[in-house]
Amino acid sequence: MINISNISLTYRGKVIFSDLGWNIKKNRKYGLVGPNGTGKTTFLNVISGITEPEKGNVSVPKNLVLGYLPQDLNYKIKDKTVVEEALEGMKSETDEFIVETVKYKAEKILMGLGFSVDQFDKLASSLSGGWKMRIELAKILLKEPNVLLLDEPTNHLDIESIEWIENYLNSYNGSVVIVSHDKYLIDGMVDTIAELDKGKITEFKGNYSSYLVEKEAIAEIQLSTYKNQQKKIEQTERFIERFRYKNTKAKQVQSRIKMLEKMDMVDAPDSDRKSINLKFPEAPRSGKVVYELSRFTKVYKNEDLGDNTVFEDSGPLLIERGDKIAIAGKNGQGKSTLTKII
Repeated sequence: MINISNISLTYRGKVIFSDLGWNIKKNRKYGLVGPNGTGKTTFLNVISGITEPEKGNVSVPKNLVLGYLPQDLNYKIKDKTVVEEALEGMKSETDEFIVETVKYKAEKILMGLGFSVDQFDKLASSLSGGWKMRIELAKILLKEPNVLLLDEPTNHLDIESIEWIENYLNSYNGSVVIVSHDKYLIDGMVDTIAELDKGKITEFKGNYSSYLVEKEAIAEIQLSTYKNQQKKIEQTERFIERFRYKNTKAKQVQSRIKMLEKMDMVDAPDSDRKSINLKFPEAPRSGKVVYELSRFTKVYKNEDLGDNTVFEDSGPLLIERGDKIAIAGKNGQGKSTLTKII
């Protein structure tokens, strides 16, 4: 479907891609993975046409519909309702049945992404960044693209919405390229892992778990091959040093020197990427009550949009030594605000 041919790109002197080639096949669901800083977001920008490669090209079929959800929205949503904004970009129809059908689809997608019916007529501009991102995702899904490019789509979603998007993608009849740190999402919906590393892409059949197993096996083979080659190099160099100045061994010495020059060097596995160890100093023992918050109210003042009461006579809250607490709830309910208060 989409053919990426020999693209190269550098940023501030660093090579991001070098003659990278890849094909996005029809109805394939890819998990795009790789260490931080390898250019996954940049690669999606290149595929979508936002970023131009310095070399090579991206070939997209003429009638193919491409949907791209970036990590961050770089524009302000106009003063439209949630449903109106979700319908933005759809072809205007005069047929009332078609209009109502499309509107029903939009509302169904919005509800799947966590919107309530009461929110449909709210101004989209009055919502938080997380809700705006959901509207953008709904807008993309409503167009039913042939290929979806998703960059961390679950960053602003609650648990229920993540489950909905996973089910949606599993039944989605099209190709998906997704970048996500949510390994459970990738495990549940992708059939191919595309690993971007050192400016190249390598495909692995299966989900993320099978990819990790295969990578481990490849790393073991690579390590064994690397050690054997290093041992052979060491033995050869010892032979060269020992007989370098002996006329009777001159031909053999030259032969081994040429062999070393022609040898395809095996890189050592990137074992330093496997894990990171952090050690925190032991905290002093606290009292039984670690934190206590009396009944509280929190209102955000806004002259244009009206005051937003996040908490009204809420609480009290008691945290005791040893408690392990998860703050859960839908977007906009005040989880971050509560954390800041604490």
